[in-house]
Amino acid sequence: MEILGQYKPAEYKRENKSIGVMINGEDNLRSLVSESLIEKSPTASFCVGTMSKFITGAGFVNGDVNLSNKSHLNSTVNSLLNSCANDHSKFGGSFVHVRYNALYQKIELTRIPYTQCRFGLEDDENYSGKIVRAKKGWGKRTRKENFISYDVYNPNPETIQRQVDLAGGWENYRGQIMFIGMSTDETYPKSRIEGVENFAHTENKMGEYYVATVERGFENIQIFEFVKSENPSENEALRESVTGALGLESSGKVLSLPYENATDLNEGSKYKFTPLENNATPDKYEHFLDTCSTMIRSKWEIPVQLFEAVSGKLGNSSGDDLKVAQSMYNQTTAPIRKVYETAFAELFRDYKTELGITFEIQQYSILLDGTTEEENETITPAE
Repeated sequence: MEILGQYKPAEYKRENKSIGVMINGEDNLRSLVSESLIEKSPTASFCVGTMSKFITGAGFVNGDVNLSNKSHLNSTVNSLLNSCANDHSKFGGSFVHVRYNALYQKIELTRIPYTQCRFGLEDDENYSGKIVRAKKGWGKRTRKENFISYDVYNPNPETIQRQVDLAGGWENYRGQIMFIGMSTDETYPKSRIEGVENFAHTENKMGEYYVATVERGFENIQIFEFVKSENPSENEALRESVTGALGLESSGKVLSLPYENATDLNEGSKYKFTPLENNATPDKYEHFLDTCSTMIRSKWEIPVQLFEAVSGKLGNSSGDDLKVAQSMYNQTTAPIRKVYETAFAELFRDYKTELGITFEIQQYSILLDGTTEEENETITPAE
C-alpha cells in the first residue's frame, strides 16, 4: 500500500454509482491509509490513545453494566463508548449498528469498524439514507455482492416497520446504523493524520533505520574486496569464512567487491575490508524525531506537559503544569464528549430494559503516578 500521495483536498468528493456509495478518498481507501500511517507512527498512535481516553473519560455513571446475556462477554455501555472513541480519535467519527425487536425496542448496539463503512449515494438534497458495509474491506477487487446495506438510524416505529416490510419480515431485517461525528460540510470527516503524513512516514522510516542499525550490532557496513576465483563456490566459501571469522555475518552488513587480480587491490593480500562509515550523529536523528513528534502532536492538540507526563518524560514540568494541561485538554475534547453524550442518550432511548445511566461522561484525570481519578472540580488554566 502506497503511504504518501493518497489524499485529495478536503472538498474532493466522488460518487461510485456502480457500487452505490460515496467514495472516501480518490481510491476509496482513505481511512485505511490513515489507519496505516497512525499505526506506523509512535507519536500518532500515542495521540490517538490519549484523545480516546479523554473522550471516554471515566465513562458514564452505571455504564459498566453488562448488556450481554453471556457473562464472559464484557459488553457494556462504557466499552461501546471506548471503542467508538478510539475510532473517533483516528478518523473523526464512528458507526454504531442498532437492532430492534418487534416492539421497536433496541435490543443490541454494536460498534462497526469505521474502515468498513461508506455512505450510500446522496439524493438531490445531499442526504444519504443508506450506510454500506464491506466486511472484507474496500478495494479494487471489492464486489457489490459482498456489501451489506443498512438504513440510516431512525427510531420512528412507522419507519422501522416500513423497512421491515421491505426486507421481507423481521427475520430478514438487518437494523440501522448511526454515524456519530462532529458537524462538517464534507461527506466524510478528516483524520487528524492528514496534513502530517510525511512526519508520520518519517517516524516509521527512522524506526526501520534503528532496527537495521541494531541488527548489525551498531557496526559500520563493511566493503569486502577480494580477488575472485574462477570457481564461484570458492568465492562464496572465502566470503563466508573471512566474514564469519571476523564476526560480521550477524553483526554487520558486508558488500562484496570482487577483483580480477591482486594488483587492483593495491594491497599485498588477496582481500581487505573497508568500513563504510556513517558520520551522522545521534543528535541529528533526535532533532528529526522531535520535530516529527511535535508536528504530529499539534494535530491532536495535546499539550506538551500532558504528552511528557503520559509518555513518562515529565522533564521540568511541575504538578501544577500537568493539572493545567489536563484541564486544557479536557476543555479541548469537551465538544466531542458532548456529541457522544447526546448520541448515546439517543441510542439507549427505548432500550429493552431500563439501565439507570446518566449520560454525562466523567472527565479523565492523570496523576503524577500514572493512575486515574474522577475529576469533579474545574481547574482554571493559569494565565
